[in-house]
Amino acid sequence: MKGKYIIAVTLISLSVLCFTACNKVMKNTDPVQSSGYAKNDITANTYFPYSKLKDLTVDKEADNTYIMDVVSKMPTILPYIELKNAVLEAKDNAYTLILKYSEDYEKSKDTGLSDNPLYTSPYLFSRATNTTILLMLANDYISSVNIEIDIPKEYPDMEPVTIEFNRSELENESGLFNHAKADENSYNELLKLNDAVYAGRLFYNRIKLGATEDDLIYRNSDPDRKNSENLSLIYTYGDDKCYTSFFLRRMNGSDRPIVTSIVVHPSKEDIGGAEMLYNIGLLPDDGEYLTKIKVKNHLNTPNFSKDNTDYYRISSGLNDYLFFTYDAEGNVKEYGLQRDLKKAENSQ
Repeated sequence: MKGKYIIAVTLISLSVLCFTACNKVMKNTDPVQSSGYAKNDITANTYFPYSKLKDLTVDKEADNTYIMDVVSKMPTILPYIELKNAVLEAKDNAYTLILKYSEDYEKSKDTGLSDNPLYTSPYLFSRATNTTILLMLANDYISSVNIEIDIPKEYPDMEPVTIEFNRSELENESGLFNHAKADENSYNELLKLNDAVYAGRLFYNRIKLGATEDDLIYRNSDPDRKNSENLSLIYTYGDDKCYTSFFLRRMNGSDRPIVTSIVVHPSKEDIGGAEMLYNIGLLPDDGEYLTKIKVKNHLNTPNFSKDNTDYYRISSGLNDYLFFTYDAEGNVKEYGLQRDLKKAENSQ
């Protein structure tokens, strides 16, 4: 879902990539298990029941205290930010709901990150999107929602975070929006889309799922190795110890292949491939592999697991996943992004 995401401090991107000869090709490209749209599939602590949508109704004349009470009925966006005020502003017959939060420093430290976790949260934007959707579904007159988060003084030189949502953009992006209020299945599917890791930060040297072959070559130059497997082109960069493969496939009869999988095989010394993980606040300790325990502590329970691989759905689509494959000791030996091609093709 689209929204205007304003953070005064730019996220640091790790730009060093492993661009040396590579002889290995990745294996983790089988179609992943499909998941349905039933509300039981939605994470329990982030799901708001369809039957209670009317409880989120806010009168245009409601005061700040009443609005805060309504907003507090919804799932918490993040455990370390607290709602401090809610203001409904009217201008030219357009209503903007402004939700003002503050970050709790002590609770944010519980994440175990040395930097402010708000800036690399894997769930902030997607859960803020669902908060906005719920309020707009319950209140047809709200045209925009702004979420403002103040940063504690213990994080010096950090500016507040502001996320702005516009109703027309949300409606244009998803055909489900206009049906969700009247149809529970559409409601569940719409919320499920954003009950996921935020996809906007998941890329490898700016290449995301759906990128074209031209995009890949422009960003990464020609691959060290190029071959094909099961209708996919495979571009691999790196050496035997540290390599990344991009799987490209022509979809729906198009002549232009797009990236359908990005698979990173890291080494302990690798920092290039860690860009994808850095942007969601998930990095291994210095000189160590990333571990299954650390992944689960940060991302919580995966959507499902298969063949020593955990899959976390990402917000770019109901068929898109962030995955981690573990060795016998629980270290991450591969990770990346994958699109469930079988289900994606069936949904066309």
